[in-house]
Amino acid sequence: MIYLCQPEGVFILIKYWEDLEMVEYFKGVKKEISRIKWTSKKDLLKYATSTIAFMIFFGVFFYLIDLLVAVLRSSL
Repeated sequence: MIYLCQPEGVFILIKYWEDLEMVEYFKGVKKEISRIKWTSKKDLLKYATSTIAFMIFFGVFFYLIDLLVAVLRSSL
């Protein structure tokens, strides 16, 4: 951040204050992250597997629907 037309002492004071605010911000972030209840490895694997299975199922489903529509349109 660049400040124009400010004495050197004021710039240092403002920069120091912004650094303090940034430190306080990251302390708050660290505190909030420690409060998060993270998913267990077992549950994460279960959710990931079910998501991939649904993606494959619906991918094949919509592919077959598209193929069916293409065949019906080409026969007309």
